[in-house]
Amino acid sequence: MAMLRHVVGTSRPAWQSSRTWRGFATTAFTVPAQNSTPEQTLFVAGLNEGKFFGQDGAEEALKMVERIADHSPKYTLLFGIPERRYENLEQDHRTKDGRLTPSRQLEGIRHCEMIPIMQAGMVDKCPRKPIGRSVYTDQVHVAWMLWTHPREALKVYWAFWRRKNYKDRESCKFWMTHFPASASMFFEERAHIIAIRAIEHIMELRKQDLLLGAFGLPGIFRLICACFVCS
Repeated sequence: MAMLRHVVGTSRPAWQSSRTWRGFATTAFTVPAQNSTPEQTLFVAGLNEGKFFGQDGAEEALKMVERIADHSPKYTLLFGIPERRYENLEQDHRTKDGRLTPSRQLEGIRHCEMIPIMQAGMVDKCPRKPIGRSVYTDQVHVAWMLWTHPREALKVYWAFWRRKNYKDRESCKFWMTHFPASASMFFEERAHIIAIRAIEHIMELRKQDLLLGAFGLPGIFRLICACFVCS
């Protein structure tokens, strides 16, 4: 298994370039080049729910994707949402004449913050893949933990009427504070699954490059951008 070299995106660029690199709220993981296999870099961008502008918003992620595309047109987009939800987004929000849908027309749609990044990938014709776990699996795991932790189950009705008072990080903190066992199935376990699937995708691309090297062909320098939503 390849060793991942961690680089904090807000402190320094993941590559050296003559162009100015603005500090984004991202994290990058790099798989170093080995023999004929080129380097691979995974950029992770966290998005706040329904946010288009500012830090942790779609605008920031779009700027990062733009710089990735300028550096290497062969990049891949990974989305930390369930496959069915992603397919519905792609079907309902196709690009028109190579243009992205204005944000005001996307407000209120589930995972609307990911649509501009998804459409940017459509325009660039880059591979796009959802790596989130199904909602049904999340529900089953949370329900099982509530069944085995009755003290938490007793607080569900109380928490239900307060769920809309918290978003993003505050939502995670609220649920993890009052439901430490069951909420971890949604926030922590789901994050682990997304991370594992992202690594599996990198390894799959790595194998393709190794196969090209076996035939004496050069590998492809790859950049991968993964976008996740906090809640």
